[in-house]
This record gives sequence, structure tokens and C-alpha cells, in this order.
Amino acid sequence: MRNYESDIVERVKKCGWENEPLGDVGGLPLLRVTVETWRGLPTVYVNGGTHGDEPSGTEAVLRFLEGRVERWTDRFRFDVIPCLNPSGYEAGTRENSGGVDLNWAYSRTDLPEIAALHRFLVGR
Repeated sequence: MRNYESDIVERVKKCGWENEPLGDVGGLPLLRVTVETWRGLPTVYVNGGTHGDEPSGTEAVLRFLEGRVERWTDRFRFDVIPCLNPSGYEAGTRENSGGVDLNWAYSRTDLPEIAALHRFLVGR
């Protein structure tokens, strides 16, 4: 099993960009990272970790935040959720802790991950 706190939360904090939890998912913070050098730039949304058994997406997002994002900050603002499915990431499962594949559940606001995502995206 993987450790969400050390694998993702600690790496997000070290990257130095503004970050905050969008909510709590089974005791794990669902993190959002904002990369913004100045206001008014077009915003790009980046999401990783929808499926916990596919850690390469989360890893790609983290590596992007850890250095590759800087070459784009003069043109874009980035809102990033490195891992949408923390419980699936830890368990190494496609589904979240409730057995739901989030990729097919974006209209379900009864799921904590999706409810947090909806709150975040309102008005965007």
C-alpha cells in the first residue's frame, strides 16, 4: 500500500506553491494547489489520481508542480488537484473507499471527492 501523506501531501508542501485542502476524504485532505504569478492570466485545471491504481498520473502532476510548471507561469494560472482519489491511491484500487469509480461519477455529489470538486468548480 502507498502512503498518501508522505507520497503526495509532503511533496505538495515542498513544491512551495499555495495549497489548501478542498475537503476531507476518509481522513485524508483532498489538496488543491494554485500556481499563480500574477492575476488575470487564463486558468488551466490539472487533475491527477482519479484512479488509485494508476499512480503515474499523480506522479506526473507532482513532477509538473516540482519544476516543470515554472516555464508556463508567465502565460497561465494553474489550479491543480494532484490526487482526486486519496483512498484509492493508498489502497492501490481504481475505486474510492466506497467502491465507486470516480471517473463515472462526476454528477454524484454524494461522494466527498466529487462534492469537493463541484464546490471548487462552481463559477468557473
